[in-house]
Amino acid sequence: MVKQAVIINDTSWENHHGCRRVMENLYLGLNNAGISVLSAYPVGRDWRKNIAFCEDICRSDLVIVNGEGTVHHDLPMAWSLVSAGAFAAKHSVPSVLLNATWYANSSELAVSARSFNRIYVRESRSQAELACNGVKSTVVPDLTFMSPCDGDATVQRSGLAVTDSVYADLSEQLYRFTLDNKQVEFLPLLAPYRIREWSVKAVRKAVSYKLYGLFGQLLEPFGGVRQHYISMRYVRCSVSDFIQAVSHCKLLVNARFHGLCFALQTKTPFLALSSNSHKVEALLEDVGVGLDRFVSEATISLEDCRERAETGFSLKEVDAIEKYNLEAKSKIANMFSEIASI
Repeated sequence: MVKQAVIINDTSWENHHGCRRVMENLYLGLNNAGISVLSAYPVGRDWRKNIAFCEDICRSDLVIVNGEGTVHHDLPMAWSLVSAGAFAAKHSVPSVLLNATWYANSSELAVSARSFNRIYVRESRSQAELACNGVKSTVVPDLTFMSPCDGDATVQRSGLAVTDSVYADLSEQLYRFTLDNKQVEFLPLLAPYRIREWSVKAVRKAVSYKLYGLFGQLLEPFGGVRQHYISMRYVRCSVSDFIQAVSHCKLLVNARFHGLCFALQTKTPFLALSSNSHKVEALLEDVGVGLDRFVSEATISLEDCRERAETGFSLKEVDAIEKYNLEAKSKIANMFSEIASI
């Protein structure tokens, strides 16, 4: 008999290549494990306020909470996601928190997380933080690592690129870096905007993105344009297109967690900047790549980027990355098998 699951925090609603790849792989992994998806609740919304979805939880066989980068600093949405474990347990439905980073949360939130039947975190630092509060978890790499690599190993690498950031001010700084250094490409992780449910706000946003994509270069010199809209001029049409672009770079200056994941999968040399939690540093530690690749925005220079691009990875780094990529697929497959057996 096929189990039916509900998913909380469906990040495919984000116009973000990393999030869309995560959700593609989550659906695929569940399907391969004999689990169908009854319903999925969008990112950024509190599932507790939707009676129909709460009813779906009660009649499902399993609750899957996609943690991604949401469970940090005791944010309201972190509490919303973690509270799903207790709600599911109250109604005798098993639950799983997976693909999560756990960072700077209270002991109260950790205690609440004990209601989950299984917890899978993306890196060892998150596991250690939960363990400090007596909560057991298993380290399984981010779901982007489940996919075969989309990069093109036959293409001669050339050029430098920088991503955007979760922080608008840092995205603007990185974008300005590409304007000052024309040989550096701007490569945001943003994906084309898709209308998932019809509303005036959604249509207005879609039209705004489209118009700025067409006329942004003319409007930009006059100022007053948000960096997010500027970044939308540079989006790649699909996840595969984005990963192909990464695989062609000699060096990626990366300020996004999933940008780092894609760089590792394509074995693209990189410099990494911090994000809104320990997830970037923690991933580098787990892979076994030196933290000398972790830099601050204040120290980025074209000269250093060129030097790092020519240096590339050491043999030790290549071995560590290849090992991590291989083991990631095995650990993800084992995770879905364990979930199916709950």
